[in-house]
Amino acid sequence: MEVDCVCLQETHILEEDVPLWAYEWGGGLHASFGSSSSCGTVILLSPRQAGCATRVETDHEGRLVCILFKYPQEFRQGFETRYKGWQTLKPAFASTSQWWDIVKLRIKRYAIQYCVTRARRRREKFSKLCAEVKFGDPSAVIALQTYLDEKYHGARVRARVEAVEAEERPSLRFYQSVSSSAGDRRVPSVRATMGPW
Repeated sequence: MEVDCVCLQETHILEEDVPLWAYEWGGGLHASFGSSSSCGTVILLSPRQAGCATRVETDHEGRLVCILFKYPQEFRQGFETRYKGWQTLKPAFASTSQWWDIVKLRIKRYAIQYCVTRARRRREKFSKLCAEVKFGDPSAVIALQTYLDEKYHGARVRARVEAVEAEERPSLRFYQSVSSSAGDRRVPSVRATMGPW
């Protein structure tokens, strides 16, 4: 799986942190800054997706980053055709929200189908490059190196995301400290002013 977009919240990112984050990420970075103790929303885009952002809007509270993307022509045309068909289904639903729930599922299915097809094409490209390298094509060696560099970058990004997620999960030590402090907060008995309760 290749990562094209990573959405992060509660990063506590400050404006001075951007150069380091951008250097480590190696792609596009769009942030809404919070403080060192709260908020901070970041969207990271892979190098191949960084150029697809046509408009970026952020709030001033560190809570929101909105990016308008230009999609590949093939995806956009397929989506527009399907959406026109989905709009004709609107009268068949009791409410617009019911129609929208169905449309969201169809959008999701279409996006997954498109990504699966794109991934299959990438695998085919990789197999073709490997075959060309075996036959000694020097340009294929360079193309394969570029392809593998992109894959390596994606793996590094996924590893960083997994490490961040792992750090956010409560540890066994956390649960033990919570349960032991909960024992200290128990009330052994309750007594009314008129005697035991």
